[in-house]
Amino acid sequence: FKGGIIFRDADIDGDGELELIVAKETLSTGPHTTVKSILVDLSEQKLYSYYRGEIESEYLISSGLSRFETPKGDFAITRKREKTRMSWVYGPDHPDNYDLPDVPHAMTFVGPYNIHGAYWHNNFGVRMSHGCVNMSLPDAEELFNWADLGTTVVVQD
Repeated sequence: FKGGIIFRDADIDGDGELELIVAKETLSTGPHTTVKSILVDLSEQKLYSYYRGEIESEYLISSGLSRFETPKGDFAITRKREKTRMSWVYGPDHPDNYDLPDVPHAMTFVGPYNIHGAYWHNNFGVRMSHGCVNMSLPDAEELFNWADLGTTVVVQD
């Protein structure tokens, strides 16, 4: 395990004598208080899945371009969809409009923002999205099957 060992003494059985308590201490790199959690590191363009505070998997991602920032903060997965249509209209004939059918393995973490598979590019590790967290199709499927509703999502620089 990563970390160390914590030693404490306490009278846990109420007999007036101190008992020695020994527990494993796990290192944590963020506010991961749930059993499963996800860290999106925008500066690295990587996503990390954690189980009980320890890194389980690491993936390359593509987050939002500077004009379409991926929101930073502490969130949770509120919705999961195997496939969904994603579209946004900025105005008539606007060059940033998009309409993408069958976007796979979408997990909403705040407002319209999702972690999902991207079949329209293979340039992971580079900011490319309109704010969502894009993953390769196999990585998105793996994370989708691993994460539960309510899983913590921390997005940071």
